[in-house]
Amino acid sequence: MVTNPVALIRQKSQFVQKRQVHTRVRRLSQPQWQTVIDTAGQLAEANPRRYERTLFMITLLYGLYLRISELAASDRWTPTMNDFHRDQDGL
Repeated sequence: MVTNPVALIRQKSQFVQKRQVHTRVRRLSQPQWQTVIDTAGQLAEANPRRYERTLFMITLLYGLYLRISELAASDRWTPTMNDFHRDQDGL
């Protein structure tokens, strides 16, 4: 088992992590992403009114490395188009 020895050093703090836990990272592989994007693209071509937004959301998740929680509405925040702003390069 690979662990970070610095994280195991005892400190006088209530916030010290007592045990190091390796959580499994769940993400799509590159071929899986390509399949999802291709499928969304085909659906959007066949029925743009219904699936263009799906294609936009999928490519947004992929291109900006977003988690679903960063794009979905919650009790604290509902995303709107006004949440998009140009950066210092005007993009």
